[in-house]
Amino acid sequence: MNLQTFFIEKSLPYTPWEIEYNGETHFIDSAFVIEAILSTENIERYEISNTLCALDFQNKPIMDYLRFLAECLIKQNFEG
Repeated sequence: MNLQTFFIEKSLPYTPWEIEYNGETHFIDSAFVIEAILSTENIERYEISNTLCALDFQNKPIMDYLRFLAECLIKQNFEG
């Protein structure tokens, strides 16, 4: 699946999130997460693409998965 085309076709709303991690509040949004997804490669891109495809096929909310990935990005970048 072409991820860029997927996101264009889905027209997902811009969504800001506040994520608490290690006692700090972090601000991240869906546009940042989508750009991070588009910059992935190899197995990481493959796994994300498969998950998005499965969610879409099952009519599950894509934004919940993007929020989960936002939390992962925060944890990865602000490891205490």
